Amino acid sequence: MMLGLNLLKQTKDDFLADLATLAKAQSTLIFIDTNIISYLFKLHAAARQEF
Repeated sequence: MMLGLNLLKQTKDDFLADLATLAKAQSTLIFIDTNIISYLFKLHAAARQEF
């Protein structure tokens, strides 16, 4: 095996479908880190004004 060669067992679409299924499950807890959201508004003055 070559260094850095990754072989995935599923396609991107399959991965996203699995992720969506997990996100929709009643047992899944989703935490939103508001620090990351506030950082995005620091990038553009116009976005900061809108916020």
